[in-house]
Amino acid sequence: NSQLIYAHRLDVPDIAETMYAPRLSYILDLPDQSTVRTSIQRSLRMMPLRAQYLYDKDDRDSSINGIDHEKLDSLEVAYSKVFNESTLVEVNAYYNDMDTVGYTGTKLEFLGDMQLFGIELQAKFQWKNTTLIANHSYLNLIDWTMNPDLRDGINRNNISFSDYLYTSTRGDEDITVSNYGNSLNNWSTNSSRLILTSHFMDRKLVTHISARMNWDHEGSYDEMEMFQRAYDNFNTSTLDADALALFENQRSEFERERALLDAEDAYQQDLSVNASLSYSWETKHDSKIVATLYAANILGDLKRYYVSTGSSREYPQRLQYLEEPTSIGLRISVKYR
Repeated sequence: NSQLIYAHRLDVPDIAETMYAPRLSYILDLPDQSTVRTSIQRSLRMMPLRAQYLYDKDDRDSSINGIDHEKLDSLEVAYSKVFNESTLVEVNAYYNDMDTVGYTGTKLEFLGDMQLFGIELQAKFQWKNTTLIANHSYLNLIDWTMNPDLRDGINRNNISFSDYLYTSTRGDEDITVSNYGNSLNNWSTNSSRLILTSHFMDRKLVTHISARMNWDHEGSYDEMEMFQRAYDNFNTSTLDADALALFENQRSEFERERALLDAEDAYQQDLSVNASLSYSWETKHDSKIVATLYAANILGDLKRYYVSTGSSREYPQRLQYLEEPTSIGLRISVKYR
């Protein structure tokens, strides 16, 4: 059994050019209780509303080549198989080719071309009253090419340091940092999740435990290595004694900042574990009361990161993040029918 599906979406906003999104999908059901889904699509996407509003209020003709949207071409292949009444496994792989667009303060501009490959694996197991879901996703940057018109040593990008050029003039000596690494900034390459749910007492009592770990922040740490290489390769033979002393002091500030960041292990794995216990009961007045006791961030290792916009100083800006505390709470809700 197979299906061929074509879908087309059209959006006509009043603050941007017309957007379209065609999608062609092929679905094949195999006799061994497995399914293969393949799709190819293109979509045009608006910038966030604030950027789109500012762009609309500015001179819209100022955009490079009339660029109004990001363009995303993607190919996706998904496979799912039911092994038995208790086990379901799904694999989803995709390739994205994206022309990225950003609002640079006065206009929307083409930032660069990016190719990504990703794969997601998920298994679901069911034993009587218990369900376990295990999920892992992997995202790899294949290539990132920054717009040559913006790659002038003045502009920055927060997508990847793999194609990068910036000259910092804020220190005693100008430092030029350039291409390093091959990963995404502000994103972990791997993310793993476990979700365990059990029902008791005719599904009135529910226990829930979830764990998530993000790991391999190579794309963010590339900034540190990029600066290290710039200092190690700096030609100090052109400096006089006074300038050399200032440069060495500047380099020591960088090394101090690096030591402080490394000591925090901020670029390592980020683990979050949550748990809850819920009990529900029906009342005589067609209502349902649910009481939930929960504990969030049990291990106290959850971080929420600020977005790094790239380097603007003579050393990487201190990585900013908020460590969420462990919290315990009780929630009671009433639902009326």
